Amino acid sequence: MKKITFILFCISVFFSVSCTTTTTDRSYELGKAGKFDTILNFVASKEDLRQAMITALTVKKWNLKREGDAIRASIDHGGVSGRLYITFDTDTININSKGSNIDGTPIVPLRLIDNLTGVVKKQLLKK
Repeated sequence: MKKITFILFCISVFFSVSCTTTTTDRSYELGKAGKFDTILNFVASKEDLRQAMITALTVKKWNLKREGDAIRASIDHGGVSGRLYITFDTDTININSKGSNIDGTPIVPLRLIDNLTGVVKKQLLKK
């Protein structure tokens, strides 16, 4: 039984490490290429998306500033300096992450965006 548990543990560590590296590598690659725009698609009104994103940013402890219909958000977390400019259309959230970096190296903070996306999905399901 201990052998099976150890094997399962090793497999889970392997997959978690490989996923982490892939996300981090993609974050650096997108930043280096200057591809800072991320588009999230949902089936929801512009206002519902905006409210869900405000909730997500608040839950995840981002600093946010409303600029008309857009939102500027920032966070410093785990060595990542995340800077987002978020706009909304019906069924679409547009995120520009220019200004995000790790130790001065430009990145697209994919993991932080994924965390926000998860909360947005939950908020929209409550509607």
